[in-house]
Amino acid sequence: MLMHLRMSVPDRPGMLAQITTALADAGADIRTIAVLERESGRAIDDIYVSWPQAKLTSLLTERLATVRGVTILGIRPSRQVPGAFPDIDLLSQVLATASRGLDTLVDMAALAFGADWAASVTYASGAPVIMYASGAPESEIVLPGLAVIRPTAIEQDGVQLAATPLTPFDAVLVCGRADLPSFHHAELERIRRVTELAVGLVRAAVPVASTA
Repeated sequence: MLMHLRMSVPDRPGMLAQITTALADAGADIRTIAVLERESGRAIDDIYVSWPQAKLTSLLTERLATVRGVTILGIRPSRQVPGAFPDIDLLSQVLATASRGLDTLVDMAALAFGADWAASVTYASGAPVIMYASGAPESEIVLPGLAVIRPTAIEQDGVQLAATPLTPFDAVLVCGRADLPSFHHAELERIRRVTELAVGLVRAAVPVASTA
């Protein structure tokens, strides 16, 4: 099982070595490490590890708790494959499916953006209405009450949401995680860039006026 760990750590020499040692002692095989931000003497790190005991994440947190200064921001199973390029795969499929490109974007968004599910949502009537969803039954999907005008991270009913407008289409892409971590601003920026490219590909195949 691949696990996604996000943590806040003191930004000083030797911290990464202590963290990797603690994870190795717990039996976790580190696959990738990325630094999301550095600010005010601390760093936010994303670490993906292979972990054979998905239901025993407490063992990982106990080991990391022995490293002074580490704060765990979230730990959850992940379907992302280290070394893969899900953003490129998403754009390639959107291009290949032409007029159905927005649905393809939704189909592939959860994997590409590290979410559990994704949905395209319209607010044309004022209330949110799912146009298309993937990764979970519509009854389990949590939606923002209002449309967003820019990429936004929201916690609602204990669910972590990332919402971004699909301008100029009358829709919002909503991605959801059942567990922490919340969507980081670096993730929101990535979602914005990829969805803007995807929408551009869809517009080339489907004039916006024809979607009315």
